[in-house]
Amino acid sequence: YGGQILLPDANGRRINRLMLEEVDGQYQGACTVWINDNGLRSGNNRVCFSPDNRTLYVGQTSRGWGPIAEGVQRIAWNGKVPFDVLRMVLTRRGFQLDFTQPLPNEKIELKNFKLKSYHYQDTSIYGGEKLDVTEVEIIGLKRVGDRSLELQVPSLKGDGMVYELSVDVKGAKGNALLSQIFCYTINRLKP
Repeated sequence: YGGQILLPDANGRRINRLMLEEVDGQYQGACTVWINDNGLRSGNNRVCFSPDNRTLYVGQTSRGWGPIAEGVQRIAWNGKVPFDVLRMVLTRRGFQLDFTQPLPNEKIELKNFKLKSYHYQDTSIYGGEKLDVTEVEIIGLKRVGDRSLELQVPSLKGDGMVYELSVDVKGAKGNALLSQIFCYTINRLKP
């Protein structure tokens, strides 16, 4: 996950992963849940890797409400690379998914991917509603090597539109995906 951002969640027991790219001078990209619960406390505030990049330290603080969760937790890498979407990037025709491990040799079906789009209501109160939630058709699927797929999606929109992708595929060894939901916010389309 080199070059990506790990974003601790102060309200939940999770750490999110951000996959940013620069498109036409604007940063945008996808996010997913990287660690969800698994013994992680809430109040997550800061994350820092050890010098050898094998241990992640998670700093936690009291948020002013809810149970106190101050302290530091240590997450140690077990040396095994999970089957996951390493990167979700925008293309001129849709999205490319790069995986951490090879995909199975058999055909991967379009039905294994669900896509919807929406944007958020601008509001001065805490949070905003999802607006214009729409199922989006994926019209094509192409393998690119043994670890990548291109999803062809017509009529993508920018200006803060969120595309939420559900992925249900297994790796070449039959292993399940670590994360199955990816949200890509498009500010600018690929020129």
